[in-house]
Amino acid sequence: MKVMKLKEFREFFCKDQREDKRFCFILGAGASKQSGIPTGSELVQRWMKEMQERLDQIEINEWIKKENIDPENPARDYPKIYAKRFCRDPRDGYECLEKAMDGREPSCGYSVLAQILAEGHHNIVITTNFDSLTEDALFIYTKKKPLVVGHEALANFIKPFMKRPIIVKIHRDLLFEPKSGEEETSVIAGDLKENLTGIFEYYTPIVIGYGGNDGSLMGFLKELDNIKNGIYWCYRESSKTLDQRIVCLIEQFDGFGVQIPGFDEVMLQFGAGFGFSPLGDKIIELAEERSKKYKEQYARISEAKSVSRETKEAASSIASRGKKDWWYYEMMVRKEQDIEKSDQIYREGIKENPKNAALFGNYAIFLEEKRNSYDKAEEYYLKALEIDPEDANNIGNYASFLADRRNSYEKAEDYYLKALEINPKHANNIGNFAKLLIKKRNLDGAKKLIQKAFYLNKGEGKDLELEIWFYRYAVFLKDYPEADKEIEKLLAEGITSPGWYLDDVLEVAKEQGHPDFDKLKEYADKISAI
Repeated sequence: MKVMKLKEFREFFCKDQREDKRFCFILGAGASKQSGIPTGSELVQRWMKEMQERLDQIEINEWIKKENIDPENPARDYPKIYAKRFCRDPRDGYECLEKAMDGREPSCGYSVLAQILAEGHHNIVITTNFDSLTEDALFIYTKKKPLVVGHEALANFIKPFMKRPIIVKIHRDLLFEPKSGEEETSVIAGDLKENLTGIFEYYTPIVIGYGGNDGSLMGFLKELDNIKNGIYWCYRESSKTLDQRIVCLIEQFDGFGVQIPGFDEVMLQFGAGFGFSPLGDKIIELAEERSKKYKEQYARISEAKSVSRETKEAASSIASRGKKDWWYYEMMVRKEQDIEKSDQIYREGIKENPKNAALFGNYAIFLEEKRNSYDKAEEYYLKALEIDPEDANNIGNYASFLADRRNSYEKAEDYYLKALEINPKHANNIGNFAKLLIKKRNLDGAKKLIQKAFYLNKGEGKDLELEIWFYRYAVFLKDYPEADKEIEKLLAEGITSPGWYLDDVLEVAKEQGHPDFDKLKEYADKISAI
């Protein structure tokens, strides 16, 4: 058997790229080990021990002799051992497997695998595993949704050259009565076999964590006439020998054995070879984005005039049972009508969450807008920025405070520019900065900002799109005649908007003798009334 060093294979896989050079991954139980899921070998050892405790030793010895079980390598007889252990009720076997996989998170190596699959070139995983680690990793680390073929009935959906990641589970998904018995795992179903054959005409397999102990996939690979560019079989450095059946298969297709330290380690080396960046910050960013949207939806329901009192009370009730974090106190404030009690809730929340920039920033807005206590509000805006100097939301809100309450336009512009540098798609900051530029009579600057904002945010939210189109319409109608039709269309669809900035826009339009001022006023009234 030919052997290739991992370093050489990494360069071959990651650097020598051609359009017609495609790899797929064959993953076995060893690829799940570092995610906390027992390997096949570990499971059969557990089951053998359980049978020793439950069954008569004579019966066990007779069964071992009859089935020719190899005590030195029980993993090779996984299907037979599984069938014997759960012969009384197969559902107990499903339950055992489900418990073994319950709550397991994909290890760091899966983050690299997810990125490779998401890029769309080497986008296929074929696995004997029942777990969902690969699809979970795609959800956690990327925005790609895979086609998961978790049952042979879905076999005809497998197509070479799909851009979407494809995950083919040879023995079914955990939720679809997975195949573990000897008879079930001896062959691959007809349609699945046919469609997999098509994959290997174009994709070269990289095998990781698979010991070839089932008859189905191993038998299928042996029967193939050809595998494009051979096969690369990764096996652990700690393995003294490689199963002779695997050696024969590698030689059959003129492939290579590749020694690796483990699944995570080899994937991280692939990640380095492809130039991937660490995803820790990306995970936090995606989670914060989801959390923000979730909380904004709650807030919208709590404040919307069209929502019934019962629904608002339900939202507040749910929030009140949550952890007493900053959002808990924010929801309590939104529920409270009394200003003094709201102030007390904010102060209690800040005492419990002294390092939460969002709560400090929201209290600053409360002090500014509800109490007209501008000096105190500025104190809390600055405290919020001291806690988190990179919070685009608080930076933009402080900029608005400087513009609206202090008439400090130049300083406000500096803060807006900083906020948009951190988050160029922030809807409120875009709109408020445009408002400031209009106040400063810098219509050309406002025009450029709105143009850029529209193209950055196009299609990402109709509320924002309506606000931006209104600005373009109100100030630059002569340059953008299509805005008239766009606003009519959005209004007809019932799109809501906070209606911010309308008075300022109309003031400038009136001051400049805008030729369509009456029509602008009509649109402003419509938007305000929604």
